[in-house]
Amino acid sequence: MRKFLILLVLGSFSFAIFNFTRQTAENTSRRPGKLCGIYLSIWTMNYPERCLPLLQQARAVSLNTVICDFDGVNSIYLKNFQEAGKLGFYRIARIVVFADGATYQTAEDPANRQKKLALSREAESLGFAEIQYDYIRFSDRGSPDPRKKEIIEKFLADARATLNIPVGADVFGSVAYQPHHIIGQDLIRMAPYLDVVSPMLYPSHFYGDRLRMGNPYRTVLEGSTLARQKLAGTPARMIPYIQGFAMNLSYADMPLAKYIREQIRACEDAGTDGFFIWHSSNDYAAAFDVLRNYGALYQNPPRAETDIYAYLGITANMLLY
Repeated sequence: MRKFLILLVLGSFSFAIFNFTRQTAENTSRRPGKLCGIYLSIWTMNYPERCLPLLQQARAVSLNTVICDFDGVNSIYLKNFQEAGKLGFYRIARIVVFADGATYQTAEDPANRQKKLALSREAESLGFAEIQYDYIRFSDRGSPDPRKKEIIEKFLADARATLNIPVGADVFGSVAYQPHHIIGQDLIRMAPYLDVVSPMLYPSHFYGDRLRMGNPYRTVLEGSTLARQKLAGTPARMIPYIQGFAMNLSYADMPLAKYIREQIRACEDAGTDGFFIWHSSNDYAAAFDVLRNYGALYQNPPRAETDIYAYLGITANMLLY
């Protein structure tokens, strides 16, 4: 009888633990209405003394999402991943598809394709709520070729068929305006396979374009609006990456904190589905300072598109260059 009671208690305890774990996983994988978050490098994810304080600071300023580099897991990474879940973050696995941009050889290599899809399945089984593909492009040194777009679409179609969680992709900021034929990214052609599209709208990267390098609010408002217009009628959400790093700030003549604030304000006015802040070294001190004093995000309705186009002096079918 005693043995039966012990087994019954242990069984109930195990069920309770399982149920708690399942409910926790469900709660942390539930997608927020607006995804607002930061990118965490593989180095940060493997360094508890660095990762946990960042997670706590991000939560303290009401961010709800972390995009984590993923290339397999170890015990340290797993612990930090679990801590992010306990803090209630929506967790996205960032997977680099073609390092430094593809060549035809790497893009059509079945071993690389299967490796990335297997990595995606591993991230899903671990508990990531979403996959985000980066460097899903060809090298920016080359020539236009329609076959590049077909190869990228084929990978996304395979990923869509393989996974049971949302799939996103990062694209060049200029792709919000028009297809980039050399790297093979075309927003309209990629969108049917994606749940999220993230143009990297860093103002500093519009090299040689003083208008866009000098006005972070205008640049992010413009790129976000044009990207949303191109995605209209598709299920894909538009969540841009914004610049959290100090590069070419002299063109805008403002400190980094104001530079970040202007980009966030532009995301709100454009009605994006959130924003992701990028800093390759994960130094988010300036971003956290901005958010600490910003107030609740996305509380006001976005600007009307007609007002935005009038302010920008552009049309919906504008080409960048």
